This record gives sequence, C-alpha cells and structure tokens, in this order.
Amino acid sequence: MVLDCYTYIDDPLIIPWQQLIRLVNNAIYAIEHTDIPLLGIVKGANPRQVSWCVGKLSEMGFHSLVLLRRELVRSGWIGRKLFDYSLKEIEIACEDEVKVSIYGKHS
Repeated sequence: MVLDCYTYIDDPLIIPWQQLIRLVNNAIYAIEHTDIPLLGIVKGANPRQVSWCVGKLSEMGFHSLVLLRRELVRSGWIGRKLFDYSLKEIEIACEDEVKVSIYGKHS
C-alpha cells in the first residue's frame, strides 16, 4: 500500500502543508488498520516540509521510504536541489536502517 499526496513547489505554502498533514493522518490510519507493509513517501515543497515529513515517517517507524524523482526533476533546478536535500535529510533523521527507493527516471 502506498500513501501519496501532492505537494507542488509553486503552490501557496498552505496547500502542501495541508497535503502533508493528510498524508501523515492517512499513514497513521493505515498503520492502525492493516498488516500490509507500507511505503512512506517523502514529500514536501521546500526543505522545511521535507524535513518535517521525513521526521514524521521516521517517528511512525517506516523502514521503507520512496522518493518520487520524476516530480522533482520536472520542477527544474529547485526540484533537483530538493531531491538532494531529501536524501541527506533521510540519512540524518533515520537512525535505524531504512531502505530508500527512488521512483522515476533520471532526466
């Protein structure tokens, strides 16, 4: 089961925050109501949101995280920097061993 939301760099900041909160609430619900392994998707429209998202996924005990590269690469230079930041944030925030999958082709 994959939990996803949309966060776009060019949206007003309130929209990606609402989406991230929805993502976390859905993840909590799924953890409580299923035995299916879950993938935590790292999302955010800026470094602060990515950091918050990674922290929440780590707190909830996710051991498999996904980065959606295609979405970030489409956003140009800022998106590519955000992708790099996301990888560093995962390394810092996740003390336990975490499997990171990168989804989407490199452009």
